[in-house]
Amino acid sequence: MKGVLSSKHEGTKKKQDTKSFILKYIIYPIRSGIGGFASFFVVLAAAKYLGSIIRTSESFIIDAEDFLLSLMGFILVFLIKFLGNFSQSDQS
Repeated sequence: MKGVLSSKHEGTKKKQDTKSFILKYIIYPIRSGIGGFASFFVVLAAAKYLGSIIRTSESFIIDAEDFLLSLMGFILVFLIKFLGNFSQSDQS
């Protein structure tokens, strides 16, 4: 009869798999999405500011529409990173 070997590190692989899953599929795409939101927002704000300097618009106002357009940047970059994880896992 064979004996059962166990170690104190037996359950750590499952914990690390869960941690890497959360990082790969949730945290990293959200972090990239926030970067996409920020970059879209900076570009929109800079364009509005330059428009107010050269007098194409009367005042420099950030509207709710600017946040919605920036939210599209978040969604776009989030989906690129999130779906990119699936294509990488297919190749591995």
